[in-house]
Amino acid sequence: MTEENFMLGMASLFTLFGKISDDSLKLYRNILRKISDEQFGSMVENLIMTFKPTSQVPFPLPAHFTESVGLSGEKRAIAAINAVTNAAERLGGWYSVDFGDPALHEAINHFGGWPEVCSWGNKGQWQYNERKFIEAYLAILANGGGCGPVAGNFEIGNLDKSTAGWDEAKKIAYKNMMTPKKIEWVGADFSKRIESKREEPKQIRGGEPSKISEVSI
Repeated sequence: MTEENFMLGMASLFTLFGKISDDSLKLYRNILRKISDEQFGSMVENLIMTFKPTSQVPFPLPAHFTESVGLSGEKRAIAAINAVTNAAERLGGWYSVDFGDPALHEAINHFGGWPEVCSWGNKGQWQYNERKFIEAYLAILANGGGCGPVAGNFEIGNLDKSTAGWDEAKKIAYKNMMTPKKIEWVGADFSKRIESKREEPKQIRGGEPSKISEVSI
């Protein structure tokens, strides 16, 4: 989001709900910086129509901004699934991927890892697994769980291999495949870095999402 569009949107909210301090404005800018211009415009429009100020909360909080465009609860989970299926179709299971969402990474690992989840579209399994995936993802979000980017087939198969002696072209190709591809979607936040955990993903079938925090990924 550009600085100009951010300030124009906030100015509209200031007119209705009152101005906030410069320090608070900087905080909002930092929190919302990954939001696109289009998404922020929708947030401002929805807040103008729906936000009801109170004496305790006279101005919309950051959570109100994200909730106004469905970045919470089941709507967020649906957006996450769309991001996963789009990335699977575009990249396939060979590349490692980073959705900018540790909870989504852990949910993917909970169901067998990126190559496995990536294959659901080809196997026609999303219809069967979608509800369980949503429940698991929401449980992980509620429990504050998460892990780093998820590994693709190339990374999984080459974790212990050295590039020593390879020619430069092969080293570049190797690095390209091993470096997680950042997937931009409405819930992505790449400012929070969590290192990838390279243990074999747990293949859990029919597990109880309410107990997801007990799973060691």
